Amino acid sequence: RDPVEAAHWLLAAARQGEPRSQHTLGALCYEGLGVAQDDGQALFWLTLSAANTPDALQPHLQAILAEVTSRLSPAEQEGIHKQVALWQPQVQV
Repeated sequence: RDPVEAAHWLLAAARQGEPRSQHTLGALCYEGLGVAQDDGQALFWLTLSAANTPDALQPHLQAILAEVTSRLSPAEQEGIHKQVALWQPQVQV
């Protein structure tokens, strides 16, 4: 298994609005697996996935969100939340 290739395909699905891919990609960004470690991208993808994450994964999601949020400044958090509010899935034709 190649984490870089997995991240590539997860990004493609996440951009199309697939919440499990968004959740997994956010976790990869948080951990730096297959992608550069990036708390901002982790917060972005995890926040997008939050509304559609199955209940069984919510405790895990909330724990990661709390950790990521604690590592970002309020200004960084605000900017990411603005990006999330404007985000639209990219539909493939």
